Amino acid sequence: MKKYFISLILIISVLNLSAQVLTKKTNSRKIDESTKLETKYSIDVVSMPAFDVKKLIEEDSIDRSLNLPYRFGYAFEVDYNMQNSGTWIDVEGGKVWALKIVSKGAYSINLEYSKFRLPKNSQLYIYNEDKTVLQGPFTSGNNRKDGTFSSDLVEGSAIILEYFEPHSIKEKPRISISKIVHAYRNLFPNSAKGYGNSGNCNIDINCPEGNAWQEESNAVAMILVNGDRICSGCMVNNTAQDFTPYFLTANHCVDGQNVNNWTFRFQYKSPTCGGGDDYSYYSYSGSTLRARSAVSDFALLELDTIPQGETGITYAGWSRSATAPNSAVGIHHPKGDVMKISFDNDTLIRTNYPSLSGNNHWRVIYDRGTAEHGSSGSPIFDHNQKVIGQLHGGYPGCSSNRNFWYGSFDVSWNNGLAQFLDPDTTGAITTNTVRIPYISGTSNICAQATYNIDNLPDVAIVTWNTSNNNLQLVSGQGTSSAEFQKNGNGSCTINAEITIGTQEINLSKEVWVGTPVFELEGSTNLYPKEPGFARIIYLNSETFNEQGVSSVEWSYSGPLDYLYGGNYYAKYRAGKPHQTEYGIIEATINNACGNNSNKLLFSIEGFDPHFEFFMYPNPVNNIVTLKIIPPTVKGAPKMRMIQNKINYEIQIWSERLGLVKKLKSGNLKQQIKTNHLPNGIYFIKILQGGKVVHQQQLKVKH
Repeated sequence: MKKYFISLILIISVLNLSAQVLTKKTNSRKIDESTKLETKYSIDVVSMPAFDVKKLIEEDSIDRSLNLPYRFGYAFEVDYNMQNSGTWIDVEGGKVWALKIVSKGAYSINLEYSKFRLPKNSQLYIYNEDKTVLQGPFTSGNNRKDGTFSSDLVEGSAIILEYFEPHSIKEKPRISISKIVHAYRNLFPNSAKGYGNSGNCNIDINCPEGNAWQEESNAVAMILVNGDRICSGCMVNNTAQDFTPYFLTANHCVDGQNVNNWTFRFQYKSPTCGGGDDYSYYSYSGSTLRARSAVSDFALLELDTIPQGETGITYAGWSRSATAPNSAVGIHHPKGDVMKISFDNDTLIRTNYPSLSGNNHWRVIYDRGTAEHGSSGSPIFDHNQKVIGQLHGGYPGCSSNRNFWYGSFDVSWNNGLAQFLDPDTTGAITTNTVRIPYISGTSNICAQATYNIDNLPDVAIVTWNTSNNNLQLVSGQGTSSAEFQKNGNGSCTINAEITIGTQEINLSKEVWVGTPVFELEGSTNLYPKEPGFARIIYLNSETFNEQGVSSVEWSYSGPLDYLYGGNYYAKYRAGKPHQTEYGIIEATINNACGNNSNKLLFSIEGFDPHFEFFMYPNPVNNIVTLKIIPPTVKGAPKMRMIQNKINYEIQIWSERLGLVKKLKSGNLKQQIKTNHLPNGIYFIKILQGGKVVHQQQLKVKH
């Protein structure tokens, strides 16, 4: 038994399908581990036209005087979808749709979609051409009720969309891009300057000054307004503490805008104080406007999705007290930069906004840090670390005049906030910052395991259940910690129904119980030198990740020239036996609980060793020449036989397209045009009497 190839897999949990999308700075190796597309494939490219950046920058100065959200990009209205654009390619385990988008000179590109629906167990990644930034995976968990979507910025002037679906998927995906945003302002790290374009007096949230404010900072997000502008805001708690995803920002950010397709970026922070080259952030798409008022310039949105607790995102506590706090802290994203923190060490002043009447705002004069365009809507916290307002406007920058006005939370309360943030009319003056609950525990159960609900409120009632009998609840019903034991083999969903007052929150965690379960199928009857394949079908799941697979080992016995295997497929080539021979291909799949193996029996028909065949040039561009020397008749000179004719058939097969050409001939020397064939690997088969007597690989390269 030959051990010819072992595929080792980095275990990446993709079991919890959620609406969050991770964007991170990375490297080409990590991107190649996550994606399927190989560099040898040529994909469709769409390019955006040039536009007048100077004119936009001049317009931006007018926008700032009108107190409009900070603009960073120019939006192209387009109509690219999976039918009129992109390239479909067969890959290991399924097929890929890929599209490259180029906008010359862009610092980054982000997208909006008029149609967006991904089938269960499919994945979409977006990454830049340099393979330094990866966004995704997008999954069926990102599907929205209205069928639209928006994705966050990807750094670079060229990005690639790569959609992958396993063979078993029957539902048709829908990806229709309606807007491509070219960023003419750089919102990303600059090796010479540091993060973003905000003033140098700003303080990173991960500097020592921000240590005491990490819980509050985890509620703050940057907003992509209409795909090409920026504001800030934060998640806010309510008195029911039922985790309704309410989000507070500024009224002037939502004015004239459709919030349904906004993108909310959380955890966009410098990894260290003072910057660095790395970054990552979580994005959520979609919201509904619940309340707004120009009096205190507030807007309350409800996100389409409750953020995942594993992200560390929090709901900020608030105070509706009208008493001036003796100090304040602002947390925000100036000019789309990483999160910053600013400090006013003095008692705040209750006053009017410069262009409005009424004492409906808190006036803040920052001692350290500042606020800038893009900070609009960001929260101001009192000395008790509770939200007391959101940024309306002021004098941006690092000058000595750092006066800013925040709409007062207590005024907003009486202009629409109360009915949402105090649904049971408790009359509460304050709430605390809370973390989001989630189920923690192993994704692969071998015998017995304990699962906990982290961040569970004290008032919550818990009911545990499972989706099938593969797991059995042993203990812990009604508590935050439950123990389950193996009762079968395969996939299972652990569910926790959390009741808080009249509200119910459903948490779930997908797990795999026991060792891997799969079948093996593939090519079993081969001719000499013919390529074959074996395919792994993961049962009760769509991907190897769902079964917690750590490695796939391929081995074989019998007359094969080679075998190369991966997570879904093995490719091999038959040898050249003189008589029919048999062999076995075996796949062994491992996870934390052990392994399972399956075998595939194959046969190779005998081959005439006297048949000679020449093919040139190889690789070929326009014309390939085939020269055939059939077996000689006993006693007859071989050179004389070359002048004779025989009847045979030539077939050209493609790895991806199947049979692409066939012809019958009696000539021992045959020329075939290849200029119409796409670049790739082909196989030339010579048949006599319906039997393959020779086969050879041909590479077409134009």
